[in-house]
Amino acid sequence: MIKKRNFVSLKPQFEESEDDESFNGENDSENDSDDSSESDEEEDYSITGNGNALSNKRKFQSNEADSDDEDENYSDEHENDSTQKAKKVKVTPTTIDELKRLEETENLYHSNMFRMQIEELLKEVKCQQKVNQYIQVWVEKLNKHLKSLKKGAEMTFPEVIKSPIAYPLITKVQDLAKTVFQFHPPEKDAEISGSQKYGTNIGEILNVDVVITIPFVVFHKEDYLNQRFFHKKAFYLQCIAEKLSQQKFIKEIKFNYFKNDLLRPVLEVTPDSDEFKLKFIIHCIADEKTFKLSRFHPCTNNVRSYLALSEEELLCPTPNYNSKILMDLVYMKNQDYMNEMLENHQGIRDAIILLKIWARQRHFDEGFYPFNGYLITLYICYLLKMEKIYPVMSSYQIIRLFWFNLSKSEWNKAGPMLCPLISDQKRPNLSEFHENFDLVFLDCTGFLNVCANMSLDLYERVKSESARAIQCLDSKSVDSFQYLFMRKLPPYLQYDQILTIKNYNIITKTIEDYAKLEDKLNFCDNWYPLMRKIIIPVLKKGLGNRVEFFTPISYTIQPWSVNEPHYFKVLFSIGLILNPSEAYQIVDKGPQANEPESKEFRAFWGEKSELRRFKDGSITESCVWCKMEDPAGEKRLICKKICYYLLKRHFNIPEITMHYLAEQFDIAIRTKGSKENDTGESRALNALQTFDKLSKEMRNISSLPLAINTVLGIDSVFRYCDLEAPFPKGKTFKFGEINGIMASKSMTAVFQLSSSGKWPDDIVALRKLKTAFSLQIAQALRSNSTNNVVQVYEDFMYVLTEGFVYKLILVHPKEVHLLRETLAKNKITKLYKDNEQSIALEKQGLMLPKLTSSLHGLHCQYTSFGPAVNIAKRWLYSQMIDNYLWPEECTELIMSFLYLNQNLIQPSMQPQTAFFRFLSYLAYTDFVTEMIVVNFHGTLENDELKALDKRFTSDRVSLPPLCIITSCDYKKYSIWSKKAPSKEILRRVQNIAQNSIQLIEEDLLILSSKKIKPIFTPNFFGYNVIIELLDSVLVPSYTIPVERFTSPNNEFSEKKLQAVDFNAAQLYLSELRKKYDDYALFFYDPCEGTQICVLWKPYSYEKPKVEEGKKKKSLKKLSKVKEKLDLETIIQSFEVIGKGLVTKVEVLSDKLQK
Repeated sequence: MIKKRNFVSLKPQFEESEDDESFNGENDSENDSDDSSESDEEEDYSITGNGNALSNKRKFQSNEADSDDEDENYSDEHENDSTQKAKKVKVTPTTIDELKRLEETENLYHSNMFRMQIEELLKEVKCQQKVNQYIQVWVEKLNKHLKSLKKGAEMTFPEVIKSPIAYPLITKVQDLAKTVFQFHPPEKDAEISGSQKYGTNIGEILNVDVVITIPFVVFHKEDYLNQRFFHKKAFYLQCIAEKLSQQKFIKEIKFNYFKNDLLRPVLEVTPDSDEFKLKFIIHCIADEKTFKLSRFHPCTNNVRSYLALSEEELLCPTPNYNSKILMDLVYMKNQDYMNEMLENHQGIRDAIILLKIWARQRHFDEGFYPFNGYLITLYICYLLKMEKIYPVMSSYQIIRLFWFNLSKSEWNKAGPMLCPLISDQKRPNLSEFHENFDLVFLDCTGFLNVCANMSLDLYERVKSESARAIQCLDSKSVDSFQYLFMRKLPPYLQYDQILTIKNYNIITKTIEDYAKLEDKLNFCDNWYPLMRKIIIPVLKKGLGNRVEFFTPISYTIQPWSVNEPHYFKVLFSIGLILNPSEAYQIVDKGPQANEPESKEFRAFWGEKSELRRFKDGSITESCVWCKMEDPAGEKRLICKKICYYLLKRHFNIPEITMHYLAEQFDIAIRTKGSKENDTGESRALNALQTFDKLSKEMRNISSLPLAINTVLGIDSVFRYCDLEAPFPKGKTFKFGEINGIMASKSMTAVFQLSSSGKWPDDIVALRKLKTAFSLQIAQALRSNSTNNVVQVYEDFMYVLTEGFVYKLILVHPKEVHLLRETLAKNKITKLYKDNEQSIALEKQGLMLPKLTSSLHGLHCQYTSFGPAVNIAKRWLYSQMIDNYLWPEECTELIMSFLYLNQNLIQPSMQPQTAFFRFLSYLAYTDFVTEMIVVNFHGTLENDELKALDKRFTSDRVSLPPLCIITSCDYKKYSIWSKKAPSKEILRRVQNIAQNSIQLIEEDLLILSSKKIKPIFTPNFFGYNVIIELLDSVLVPSYTIPVERFTSPNNEFSEKKLQAVDFNAAQLYLSELRKKYDDYALFFYDPCEGTQICVLWKPYSYEKPKVEEGKKKKSLKKLSKVKEKLDLETIIQSFEVIGKGLVTKVEVLSDKLQK
C-alpha cells in the first residue's frame, strides 16, 4: 500500500533539496534530528553521476529542519512562559458553505483527500483565461488573413506536386489525370473546435483545433470516388500552408497526420509567442452539403477496383473509406451536439479532463484512431442521453460511472447510439454497421460510426483498465488518485512482451502479397490497418489462450516541415499480456488424427505439427515448443518462438527484420557456462530440494532431549532471490591439522527445538546449552550419513551435503526475551526494552523466516518474481550500491509490493517488464510522502492499515527515508530499512533509475545488448578515492561481466574455491566502514568487485562551524572532528589495512588541497 499526502504535478520533476541532511550511515530518529539544523552550513556532496541528484521537496519537509531545535530549546527560551496564563483561542464557527462542502464531500466523493487532489489537479491542467484570450485573438488574425486570399488558377495534379510546399499525401495515385484543382478562399470564418471549444483541453503544450471549411465549389459531384476527395483536401491544405508560411503571427508550420491516418493530413502551426506553449491544429473539412450522407452507407462501394490495378471488376463495400469522408461532413454537427450537451455543466467537463488524463497516462490516446478525448466525450454524452449520469453529479461520480459502464459495454455486439431511435429509410440500421465494423458507436446523425477504424483489441484493453480503475477506487490499501492520474504507464510497463516488425520494405511486400483486394480498396493502401488485419488474426489463432490481451501499439507520427516530403520511421508493434496459467505450456494439442479438423491444423502449423501419443492414450496432432528440462527462461519465450515461426511460415517475414522485447535484460543474471536463457531458478531449486532432505533428516533425529520442530531457510536463495545461487561444488580440505569446507558461499537457515520450561534464565548459560545441542545434532547427522560433513562453531554449524553448504543456527524465543531485559535505576526492577541485539536476533530468528516463506510463495505464484528481483539487485550492485548501503530485503519488498498490488496493474509474467516497473517506481515516487505496505495474504485489516497510515503521517520525521512495512513485522515498523538506505543513497538510486529509464526509452523497440550495457555501467565521476583490489584473491563471481554483455562467453572457467564464507573484499570493506564510517562512504560491487570507491563526508575535510543557539547534539557529534583531519594519512591506512589485497589507491578529487 502506498499513501499519498499531497498533490504532485502531472509530470513529476525532481530537484535538489535545499535542506539536505549530512550523510550518516544510519537513519534513526536521533541522527535525523541532529542533522536537520546543520543543513544550511553543509554542502551537497551527492555523487553527480547519471544526472542531477533527486530530491522532491514536499509539505512534510517545510518545517522539519526547525522542529527539533524548537523542542530542544523550549525549556531555555520559554522558561517564564509556563507561569503565564494560557491565551484564549478564538474558535470560528463553521459556516453554512463549509457544512455544505463537507456534506458534498461525504456524498459525492471518495474521500476529502481525493476531492482536494482532484481540485488541485484540475487547477493545474485547465486552460487559463489569458490563454483563452490569446487563442481568440490569434484566430481573429487568422480569419483576417483568410479573408484577404484570392481565387487561384486551375491546376493539374503534376502542377500541384511541383509546388514549393510539399504535397502531404503519399498514397498511390491512379485516377487524377483529368482532375482539376483550384483554390477558392474560405467562405466561412475559421472556428475553434474540439476540446478547446467546450473547455476540456489539457496538455503541457495545448493543441487547439481550428476548422477551415472548404467551399462547396472546390469539389465536383463525384469527387467522393477513388480518393479524389482526399487529394482535393490535401491540395487545399497545401494552399493554406503556402498562404500562411510568410505571416508574422506564425512562427512555424508543419504537416502531420490526424490520428496517424495517411489520408487526413493537418497543419500544425506554432504561433509567434514565447509566453504560451500552444499549437494550432488546422483542419480543412468539406462543407456538410458537399455530398449526400446516404452515399456513404457502410455497404456502398466508393473505390473502384481498377484503382488497385486489378483486372477483375469488384464492387465490394468500402465502409472504412466511407466513414473517413463522413467524418468531414458531420464534423460540425457532432461538435455542436457535444457543446450543447456539455454547456454549463462544469462537473461533466471536469470529469472529461480527468478521463483524458487517465487515458493519456496509459497511452491509449496515441496512434492510429486511438481511444482519445473525442471518444471519451462522445461516450459521456451517450451516458447523459441514457440517463446513466446526471449533470448534478460530481466529477468523481461521473468518472466512476464512466468506467463501470465502459467495463460492462459490448461495442462489438451492441454499440451505443447518439442518434434517435426513429427509423429512417436512408439511414443504415445497426445490424449493417455490425456486419462491416468490429466496433460500432453511432454519432448524432446515425450515419457515422466513430469507432470505424479503432481496433477491437484496443477497446478490450481499455475495458480491462476501466474495470481495474473501479477496483483501484474501491481498494482501501492504495492511493487510487496517484495511480489513476499521476503515474505514467507506457507500453513497456503494460505489456509482458512486445513484437515489432521494423522493416518498411517487408511491411509493404507483406501487404502487396497477402492483403485482400477488398481490404486494399477499403483502406486505400494505408499500411497500418492493413498490417493489423493481416497479421493479428494469424498470431491470435496460433497463440490461443497463452495471451490474455493482444494489443496493436501505434506510435504517434512526428510532424515534418511543409517544405520537405515526408519520410517517417515505420514500426508495426504488438503488445502481449500473457495468461499466467497457459503461457508456458510446452505442447499445443490439436485434434485427433482421424478428425477432419486435423487437416486444417497441419495446414496451419506445417512441419511443426506432429502426431504424439499422450499418457491418457490419445493420439493427436501437436506442436512441441520446449523440453521439460529446459530452463524457465526458455519457457518464457515460447510465445516469441510461436510468433517468429508463424510470421515466417505464413508471410515469409525473416526473423532478422523483427524485434521481440522480452528477455534482453536476462543477460544481467545469466551465469558463465549456463544454458542460454537460464536465469538461475534451477540452481535455487536444486539447493532447496537438498535442503528439504536435510531438514527431514534433522527432524527425524531421535537421540536429542528435545525434538527439532522446524528447520527454515532465511537465505535469499530460499526466496529465489539470490543473484548467484550456488553450484553444488562444495568440498572439504585439510590444512595441516585443520579440516575445513570450501564453497563459493553457504546458505543460512534457522531451526528451533520443541518447547520446554527448563531453558536457563541466564543468557550465557542458554547460549552454552545451544552449543551443546548443536554438537549432539552434528554427531547424529554424521552417524546418519557418511556424505554429511558437519563443523560446529559456538553460534552456528556448517553442514556440507550433496555439494551444498548450509549454515544452521539454533534460535530460541527466550534468548530474545533475555536480551531485552534491563534493570531499572533501583537495580531491582526488571524492564524489557528492545535494543539492537534483541532486534537483530528477532529479525533473524522470527521475522526473516516468515518473510522468506511469503516471498517463496510469491515466486511460486509468479515465477518471474525471483529473476526480476535478481535483475534489480544486479543493477544496484553495478552502480556500486551493495547490501550495506541498500539492504537486499528492501529490493525484494519493493518488487513484491509491485506484484501484490493487482488493483494497480496486473503482475508481469516477464522479469524484464517487472524490472522496468521497479525502475519507474523508484524514479517517480516521492518516498517522503509515501510508505510501502506489503500486505502478504491480506493479513493486515483495514483498521491496522489506518493505524499505520496515521502513525506514518504523525511520525514521518522520525521514520527512515524509505519506509517499508510488511505484515510479518508491522509492529516493529520499518525494521528492514531502519538503518539503510539513507536519504542521500535513496536520492542517488532514484537519480540513476530515472536516467536508466531515459536510456531504455531512447531505443525501446530495438533494444539490444549495446543499449543495455550503459545501464549497468557505473559512473565514477564524483568519487574522491578508488581502491583497486587484487582479483586473484577475491571470491569468484559466476555472473557475466558487464563488458561481455555484447558478446557473452558461455564457457565456464572454474576458479579456485575458498574457505566457505571467507570473502577478503567484504572483510576489508567491513574493517574500513568500522574505522572510517564517520568520515567516508564506501561503495562496492559484490559481483565485479575489483574496486572500492570512497566518498568523503563534508565535515571530514572542513573545520566544523557551529553558530550559537544550535543544538548540543550537533556539537557532540562534531567533537570528533574539531581539527581538520589528515586525509592523506587515512588514505595511506587504506593500503596498510588491505596489505596483500590492495594493489593501488588512486586519489581522484582535489578536495585534499582545499
